[in-house]
Amino acid sequence: MSRPVVDWPESNPTLHVPRPLLAGAGLLVAAAVTLTALGRPAPGALVAAATADPAVLERTVAFTESADGTVRVTDPRTGVTLRTLAAGEGGFMRGMLRPLHRERSRVGVPLDASLVLSARASGVLLLVDPQTGLVVDLDAFGSSSRAQFEPLLGAAPDRP
Repeated sequence: MSRPVVDWPESNPTLHVPRPLLAGAGLLVAAAVTLTALGRPAPGALVAAATADPAVLERTVAFTESADGTVRVTDPRTGVTLRTLAAGEGGFMRGMLRPLHRERSRVGVPLDASLVLSARASGVLLLVDPQTGLVVDLDAFGSSSRAQFEPLLGAAPDRP
């Protein structure tokens, strides 16, 4: 029978780590946290950077969820309903609203405040929350996810 490669002493199972090594690790963690905090851009800078590419087509939209789970997508300027999602429909669209609503709740912005859907000259489709500075590149989630938002740019109103 072979002996283990590392034979830890049974009498003292704790591992001794030299103090300079612990101090170095602590400094490394502190530096990483500090640089991350200093390197985070302001919300307005995120919107400015993401929207530097000129918009080809934009539409302001608002999402309102009712008690029965229905989500209405409206044009807040006209009040016209562009799309109605019954409970269980539009999974990706609903999924995109959750982090936006969470951030809006955190900063005290009404959940039904307007968002901007923007097709950029580069072909990218963005969902921008001007209230919180969040910008979502819808292309990053694939063409089927983008396809849920794209029709809203030129959507005709829902018919009752």
